[in-house]
Formats: sequence, C-alpha cells, structure tokens
Amino acid sequence: MNSNKVNKYLFRIIFVWSLFLFQPVCSQDYIDLLSAGTNYVPDNKYENSDSSFKLAHNFLHIQYPKVFENKDVFLTKLSLNHYRWAETSNLDFYNIYLQLGLLKHFGEKTSLRFAVTPKISSQLKDIEGNDFVVPVIGVLQLKPKETFSWGLGIYYSYEFFGHYFNPAIYIKWDINDHLTFYSDFPSYGYLAYHKDQKLNTGIWIASSTTSVRLSNEYNSRYIQKGYVDASWFYDLYLTKNIVIRAKAGYSVMRALDLYAKNDKVPFTFSVMEFNDERVQLNDDIDDAFFFEISLNYRYHY
Repeated sequence: MNSNKVNKYLFRIIFVWSLFLFQPVCSQDYIDLLSAGTNYVPDNKYENSDSSFKLAHNFLHIQYPKVFENKDVFLTKLSLNHYRWAETSNLDFYNIYLQLGLLKHFGEKTSLRFAVTPKISSQLKDIEGNDFVVPVIGVLQLKPKETFSWGLGIYYSYEFFGHYFNPAIYIKWDINDHLTFYSDFPSYGYLAYHKDQKLNTGIWIASSTTSVRLSNEYNSRYIQKGYVDASWFYDLYLTKNIVIRAKAGYSVMRALDLYAKNDKVPFTFSVMEFNDERVQLNDDIDDAFFFEISLNYRYHY
C-alpha cells in the first residue's frame, strides 16, 4: 500500500469516527414502513482525467416491525436497489437484500440486537452462487438511564474483495422535545429539528462499503463501492403518514474501484485494508454533490 493511500485511509478513519462519536444523539420515534426514491450524482469526475459520468440510484425499501408483549422486536426488511453508471454507455447493477433482525431484551437496561441480511449484488445476468452474500451484525445495547442508551458490536460480511469487519456503534440520547440525533454507525446518523409533525429538518450522514460482481461480459470483475454522504434533509408532510423527503449534500471518500475477479484483500477492518496488493483497473473518482428525493409511508410510535 503506497503512502498516499495510507494517508487517505487515516483521514477516512478520523473523519468517519468524528462524525459518529462526537455528536449529541437522541432517539428515533418513527419508522418508515415504505420508502421509494432516487439518489442522483450528476457530475462524477475522475481524479486523473477530464472524463466524467452520471450515477443514479433508484430504491424501494419495505420493512415491518413485529413488537411482542415483552417489548422484543422482530424486524423484516426488503430492499431493492438499482444503480445506473452512465458514461459512454450505461452500466446497470443491482443490490437486493432481505434483512431479518431481532431486538431481544434482558431486563429494563440490557438488550441484544442481531440481524442477518442475505443479499445478491450483481448485474443479474449470469447469476453465480457467490453472488449471494450474508452479512451479519450483533450489538449489545445498554440503557443506564431513561434518556440515554448506547451499544457496541461488530458487523461482518464476506464481500467480493474479501473478509470485511466494521465496529457497530449505537447511541441514543434525548436532548429535548425538538432536537433529535439518532446514530447507528456504520450505516447512518442524523441530527434533526422537529417543532411538530409538519416540520422535520436537519443533517443526515450515511456511509457504506459494499461490492458488486459484474457479468461474464466484463470477465466477472467486481466493483468495490464506498462513500460517506453528508446532506441537509427536509421532510414535507403531505399527511401524518405520507412524507416526501428531499436531501442535498456532498459525498466524500467515494469509491467505485474496479478489480479482477480473484483480486482480494486478506482482511479489511473499517477503512483499513491489510496487505492490500490488488491492482485497481480504473481511475479514482472525486468527491461530488448529490441530490435525493423519496416518498415515504411513516409510522409514528
């Protein structure tokens, strides 16, 4: 690994952990049972050339929580994602997953959250057995007082680039009736201001590291995809339950790195890739602005 990449990874570590660990947080009091929308990056520039491309992400998420009398929760979530990389021609790929999660309580102050997420991540043309991946996450959650809870755990997935681990960090903190921050690292976190059920706005941060296998047409190469998105969001309530969410922001630490089929990393922990001797087959991409809009059916509890 060259020194430039080492410095880049160190910056990523500091940046990501500062986003999720050093902000006030509080609880989320709703769940979007259905969410459909699109995320669009209009100008993706390469670092070492004048070429650029457009990237569109269309998504549909459906989830349902089953709450038991003892407050345990079983969550089922189906997520359909379509990406279009539009350059000289269109490259389409998909990420489809079914998440099965359980929140198990052990008394009033301790709980365990566990989820498995079988997924397929490919172009859906010549599907192979290794197109299916089963990430898992486990988080031990503690609630020392009514207004504050936190948890630590681990996320694991065997991606096309190899074994991938990430620390899971969960914090909830009730600040007041109007200011909310919810953090579920490494997935997302938000700081929101909500005066009533008609106004909900604030800062949204999301991150992801995943991989996609391309078809035999591309020699079964894979794309390692990653980003950290920071955006301003605004929820427009058409009714109590139907919400249009708009986001506009800046995406950093972005990666759409192309590698040969069997070119892997022995071990990856968060953004640190150990003994990475892979040969990247395309150019790095710059940070970029993005926009997102979605229609949501929201349940308040």
